[in-house]
Amino acid sequence: MKLSNLFKSPREAYCAMTTVNEYGPHTTPDLENSDCSISVQHVTPSLPSSGIITREDSLMDSFRLLLPEDAKTFVGEALSLVASQQFGVDVPKQFAEFALSGMHKLQTARRSNVIYGLCRGLSLCRSDDPHDTLFPISRMTMGLLEYMVEFFNSEAAHTVSHNMFCINHC
Repeated sequence: MKLSNLFKSPREAYCAMTTVNEYGPHTTPDLENSDCSISVQHVTPSLPSSGIITREDSLMDSFRLLLPEDAKTFVGEALSLVASQQFGVDVPKQFAEFALSGMHKLQTARRSNVIYGLCRGLSLCRSDDPHDTLFPISRMTMGLLEYMVEFFNSEAAHTVSHNMFCINHC
């Protein structure tokens, strides 16, 4: 029996059913030609309080069904695409995975989330000066931060430029 015969619409089938294999739940790749002899798990879709399924709800339903590795790949590629299209910034596809892994390690070590704090501080403007960010890009602390980041990310510390610390400050 085909899955498409069990439901009134492909959307209903998509929201209500997943296949299960040794890696966990994932969507059925070919709704029209799938065979029901596979193990099937019924999932009750969660409807928003308004009762209307929005495009965002549909996207999130789909995202939740991804395997963990596929989800990481998707988030990285989506972030890279948004950064490029909306901000004109090149973001490596591994950025999201590195950021999440770093935040997890900070949380495990019971440290504050400096990754989020740095991003927030570089994004939001000061209330007393709308042309300057909460984390002052043009002040000495930025040069110090740049130096430390380069130093600890370097394979060989001696390759980090000593002049980097003095950028605009010496």
